[in-house]
Amino acid sequence: AMAQRCMVLNIVLHYTTYSALFAHSHQQQLQQQQRRRQIKEKRKTSVPVLVDVAGMTAAALTGMVSRMSAIRGASATATTFRALTLRSLDRALTFKKVQVPTTFTASRFFSATGSSSSPASVMPSFDHKSTPDLCDEYEDTIRVLDPIFRNYGGKQRFSGTAVTVKCHEDNSKIKQLAKTQGNGRVIVVDGGGSRRRALLGDQVALDAMQHGWSGLVLYGSIRDVDEIGALQDLGVQALGTHPIKTIKRDEGQVDVPVTFAGGTIRPG
Repeated sequence: AMAQRCMVLNIVLHYTTYSALFAHSHQQQLQQQQRRRQIKEKRKTSVPVLVDVAGMTAAALTGMVSRMSAIRGASATATTFRALTLRSLDRALTFKKVQVPTTFTASRFFSATGSSSSPASVMPSFDHKSTPDLCDEYEDTIRVLDPIFRNYGGKQRFSGTAVTVKCHEDNSKIKQLAKTQGNGRVIVVDGGGSRRRALLGDQVALDAMQHGWSGLVLYGSIRDVDEIGALQDLGVQALGTHPIKTIKRDEGQVDVPVTFAGGTIRPG
């Protein structure tokens, strides 16, 4: 009788333990499902964007905020802006962050605010997030290029508004862009995948870094890898290296859609 009671007690203890483990596991599953629903619902209601207002006066910025606040459904107020970069020479804060509904497109924003900036300067805010985190958060919409690029710049992680260039063994347009103010943007180059000429060298890379470009992505080759790798404030990704420079014919296109590595990149 004692053995039977011990066996029954043992069965009850095991059942209680398994029940507790099952309840805990079920609770974790419910919490994960709730978090996923919250993330999806958040994506439906609002999305963080960056607004490039470099060069705007304080009065113009105040007017832009007022017009944004007056738009039905927009949640922009003076307190929602946060400065990510301060450039005193521009007399304005560069790159502000504001919450707006996903249906509130870039063209509607700039039409409503009267800003002279291009809609290309609106982009999701990826501050302090890893690439896997972004893929998880935007799994329904994100697209990833084929992993064919190598890191050559001193900055291993970079992001920014895309300024596209389409050229073939002629880096004239890249050289011209590198000498303009980058304001944290990224030059994306469709070089046709050519490995016969280097689209980027140390001088052009140095110009890009000194003018505030965040980095370059080149579907082509580069050279001067040691010098480029020493530029700590510039990210560079390319297919490979080649010692021969390009021919300068001033050929190429800027701000056009480019397609390579299994994806299409549009200006902005």
